[in-house]
Amino acid sequence: MNINTKKNILFIVNPISGVGKQKLVEKKVELLLDKNIFNFQFIYTERAHHAYDIAKDAAIAGIDVVAIVGGDGSVNEAAKALVGSNTRLAIIPTGSGNGLARQLAIPCDVAKAVLLLNNSEDFLIDTAYIHHHFFVGAAGLGFDAVIAEEFPKMKKRGFASYIKLFFKKISKYKPKRFKVKGISGEFEHEYFVFTISNSGQYGNGAIICPQSSLNDGELELVTIKKIPVLLLLLFAWKLFSSKLKNDQYYRSISFKKISIEGENIIAHVDGEPIILPNEFDVEVNPKSLWVLRPK
Repeated sequence: MNINTKKNILFIVNPISGVGKQKLVEKKVELLLDKNIFNFQFIYTERAHHAYDIAKDAAIAGIDVVAIVGGDGSVNEAAKALVGSNTRLAIIPTGSGNGLARQLAIPCDVAKAVLLLNNSEDFLIDTAYIHHHFFVGAAGLGFDAVIAEEFPKMKKRGFASYIKLFFKKISKYKPKRFKVKGISGEFEHEYFVFTISNSGQYGNGAIICPQSSLNDGELELVTIKKIPVLLLLLFAWKLFSSKLKNDQYYRSISFKKISIEGENIIAHVDGEPIILPNEFDVEVNPKSLWVLRPK
């Protein structure tokens, strides 16, 4: 980007994301964005996957920054379109979880996130693929995938709805069996949680993998065996205080590429449900996406 001229920034707004904060964005941008630094415009998404198409066109047109206004699903779409380009991804988080934004220390307050754009820095991060599905934060194949599949059906969004859904589904969920090849040979077991982590964040402050780094050229496989009910409260405390570490239930292993086998897999990428075959690969795409973060 040419630092001697104004930067062109395109705000892509998902009008139905999260809990309604996206309605504040135009006013906050008009008031808080530094007009000496940026020329700006807005486009609102009108259909599924529209954010991808808009961001792709912006990258081809040489737009300096695409600012996605939405949740993790919208971030995934925009990021997928910008991989390998020089267009920077900015995030104005208005979703229910906002996992990548939280990992990048971007405030979940619209005004603060807009102000941040005036004094941000470029940061080159890793992305990843599970089968042919792109993700930037996390991909889940266990209980978290059930939550991701059911959450869009909830009448209300937000953290309280996640908690309600968690307790509704946990007693009925049976651990899934997975075989993993490519990490110390191979291993197979039944797991309650089976997650591929890049950012370390689930969202809402839940840190599934404290050791994850966005730019280390590796992913982490996080496996959790079914935890006794009496220990769930302790696990929740560790999850939200970034204190999870390897023990008899929890395990995190770093890798660059692995193969996974399983049956009847329910999965998600960055919170969006997907369909996977019974055997597939997961691979990191090192330093492939430019984002903006606080200096």
